Amino acid sequence: MKYFRLRPCSNSRFNNSLETKREYNLPGVICNSCGQTWGRTGVIYPAFSLPSELDESDYRSRWPVPIDRFRNLSGPLEAAWDSELPVGPGLEFGKSIGKAYGKFGDFAWKTNWCAFISKCALCRLHQKGFSISIGEPEIFQHVGRFDYSELHIDAFVAD
Repeated sequence: MKYFRLRPCSNSRFNNSLETKREYNLPGVICNSCGQTWGRTGVIYPAFSLPSELDESDYRSRWPVPIDRFRNLSGPLEAAWDSELPVGPGLEFGKSIGKAYGKFGDFAWKTNWCAFISKCALCRLHQKGFSISIGEPEIFQHVGRFDYSELHIDAFVAD
């Protein structure tokens, strides 16, 4: 398996900004005994959608919930996605919704762990034999076209 390191471009000809939020998420967890809360930042699955039988409103709040409630929310996702990827507190998934401003290169960055790729760059990589997972079509407001897809980058732990 090949690994690549992508970094945001510091070239001043690309002056841009993305203001986005995720369509769905899992909340953080609150300890019933001590009141401490926890969750993760940066685990995002844009290619995964909310199963149709689940209530959308349950997956829109980030407010911490007791561990039993968290298990009730995460269990159906784990079963539906049939994946070995972690499904933990703070997970974000589904479409990006928001606004894009300015001029972008082949990649656009919301954060260091949330990258978008232009349709042209994605096509060039596919032609060279790279298989790349992308998220659901995003919903963006942009002057002109924001013709990018979010990269679906699996969370993993290296040995």
